[in-house]
Amino acid sequence: MDKNVSKETLVTRKKHFLWGQLSLVIGGIGTLFVLNFYLGITPNVPFYHLFIPFPIGIIGFVIGAIGLARYEDRISLYAVVYNFILAVSPLLYWPIGLLIFGP
Repeated sequence: MDKNVSKETLVTRKKHFLWGQLSLVIGGIGTLFVLNFYLGITPNVPFYHLFIPFPIGIIGFVIGAIGLARYEDRISLYAVVYNFILAVSPLLYWPIGLLIFGP
């Protein structure tokens, strides 16, 4: 570690990555719901697994966007893209599945 780096800079760096990391963790939770739908890990739960990632993805997207607006770091950018895909993919699943597999 550089001796010229102050403690305030180190604290700012920790806060710097907090928004992006939190957004990625929230997106990971939403991804677990999608995986549960496809893999059937808990089969007794209804098919809400594809509805739940949409609000989770929106929340993660907003948190990542806040981190991106404040600090402009790559992890927040990756989190925003990841959560956007997580939020949009369940909405695209039904029309695309209907076009490919039929009613």
